[in-house]
Amino acid sequence: MNPQRSLISRIRSILTALFAVFGAVGVAAAADNAHGPYSTKGDLALWALPTFLLFLFAVYKLGWESFTRGMQEREETQNRLIGEAEAARSEAEELLRDHRGRMEAVDEEIRELIAEAHRDAEHTRQDIVQSARSEAETIKRRALREIERVRDQSLDEIFLTLNNRVISATEDRIRGRLTPTDHQQLINQALGEFAGSTL
Repeated sequence: MNPQRSLISRIRSILTALFAVFGAVGVAAAADNAHGPYSTKGDLALWALPTFLLFLFAVYKLGWESFTRGMQEREETQNRLIGEAEAARSEAEELLRDHRGRMEAVDEEIRELIAEAHRDAEHTRQDIVQSARSEAETIKRRALREIERVRDQSLDEIFLTLNNRVISATEDRIRGRLTPTDHQQLINQALGEFAGSTL
């Protein structure tokens, strides 16, 4: 049988008994009223105590055990739920601590990755700068070699031209019989032409 229905039927029985008792008290009071004025001082105190005792007896016999069992079950249920809630709270706190620990570890790992990325970027930047410097130095050396080659080629052409002019002038002078003064003038002229062409 369902304990809740049993409790309801017992409460109905108690209420029925109470109505019967109060009804009997009302009938007795009405009978006394027929003989004279009703006095509440003596009758009320006389009937209140036995009625209350009868009520307590009826409650004890009909529903007290059910009431205490229901209250005890309710208390046990409440205690069990409180225990489960505390266990769940403890577990949640443990999970929260674990989660915070993991988040701190992830944060630390992220900081390390960022620091490593900065180091790699700096290393790459230095490699690029070094490579650019090396390439610039190579280009500079190649340009200097090219300049020297062009200069040497130009000087060779100048000397060849000068040589041809000296030979031509010498031939012209020799034909006209050179004197030592003429020879010296010829050399000075050739050197002057050479100095003028190199500037």
